[in-house]
Amino acid sequence: MKNRIRTKDSVLLRVFVEKPIVYSGCGRVPYRKTDDYQFFPSKQALETLKTYLPALKEELGDRLRIEVVDPRNILFFFDVLKYGVKGTNSLWIIKDKDGKVMKVYKDTPPIRDIKNILVRLLEENNGHAGLSAHQHAHNI
Repeated sequence: MKNRIRTKDSVLLRVFVEKPIVYSGCGRVPYRKTDDYQFFPSKQALETLKTYLPALKEELGDRLRIEVVDPRNILFFFDVLKYGVKGTNSLWIIKDKDGKVMKVYKDTPPIRDIKNILVRLLEENNGHAGLSAHQHAHNI
């Protein structure tokens, strides 16, 4: 629940991605042991999240709120309908401090694009975000 605590000038990165679970008869199939993305298309998105999110959180700290949501979660039903979230692709939504949607990516965008938008939003909120967008682009 820590990532749901809203600081005054934080921005939100909400990622819709389905956790792949397969049931066969009475037993579960361990998807982690397969690299066949044809049967588990969201597995690649989950693998990308494992690298993107810690890097973003480390760099931006508490100014970034991150929510990873399974599109089957009924609490986000209207967002799923509004943005046409599919279980086979991820959907990335970036909101500013006032909750206004600033960018929507269908499928996983390059981390550089996400960082640039987040840094720009944080600079607009605070007047600075530690690094200028120009300095930040060279650190990626």
